[in-house]
Amino acid sequence: MMPFTRAKTSTPKETIRQYGEIGPERCIISTEFGAYATPPPPEGLRMFIATLLNHGMAPEDVDHMARRNPTQLAALS
Repeated sequence: MMPFTRAKTSTPKETIRQYGEIGPERCIISTEFGAYATPPPPEGLRMFIATLLNHGMAPEDVDHMARRNPTQLAALS
């Protein structure tokens, strides 16, 4: 899904559909960035979130997966 990835990945629309099937309240967005020739993790995460939003994912669903669910999993709320 990211432009510099060599692995076969799903399209943004396919990824959004998969998140919808599972339910954003059951998903967490994370990153494997930070290796050589990839952006730092915060920038990679920002790029991924922007891609989801630009392809129609609801901001509240992104908020669940990027902020609420990780906070709950880490027992910070």
